[in-house]
Amino acid sequence: MVGGSLASYFEVYHRLLATRLQAATTATTTQELQQISAAVAGSCVGSQHTYVHAQQLLTNAASWDGGRAFKRLSQEVEATAVAKHGGAKVYQLQPLFAPVTAGEAELQMIRTVSDILSSSSAGLPGSAATPHPAAAAQLAAVSDQLQQLQQCYKQQEMLTVQHLRHPRFMELLLAGIFSMSKPLGTPPNSKADLRAVCIQLLALAVAGRGPQDQEQQPHAAAAAAAA
Repeated sequence: MVGGSLASYFEVYHRLLATRLQAATTATTTQELQQISAAVAGSCVGSQHTYVHAQQLLTNAASWDGGRAFKRLSQEVEATAVAKHGGAKVYQLQPLFAPVTAGEAELQMIRTVSDILSSSSAGLPGSAATPHPAAAAQLAAVSDQLQQLQQCYKQQEMLTVQHLRHPRFMELLLAGIFSMSKPLGTPPNSKADLRAVCIQLLALAVAGRGPQDQEQQPHAAAAAAAA
């Protein structure tokens, strides 16, 4: 693998990565973007420092206007890394990719989502169509963190919901909703019903908007070129 052999020569690796990201801005077909994604993933998932560097570039570029291609690349690179190294190792790196403008509330939210993903990284059995009891057990194991997220959004109404839109996190919420045929029973005046928490967080992920979701930085292509 060319990318893997170049990883020890960081300047060369960075230039190769920047060239591929710039190519992503001019890709006109899904096939082109898939080829670029495979090349980027192949060059960066071999080691932690190359993966972190690539994701920092991708997540920054994804925040700019027109950066959807970079968001997709970031997700596909992450999926490749998870397949190679396991979710527990990969998802715990997410706080490293927090926006430089993130306040303490957003940073705490990112850390909480990272903890939830890392704790449930073994994969959820079943699906929305064929729920499995073990899915409910996995949700129960992270119920405290899910409720922390819910409270965070109640207290910070303008907090961005972008981090709730992580594909794996949304899968987790859907599994929580459909794996419980009835709300998870809790004694009166104790912890909130877990199924209701999943529904509320999923609704926020789908429909919620904060200031960062409405105003993105301009010129994703320029960001890639400058890298």
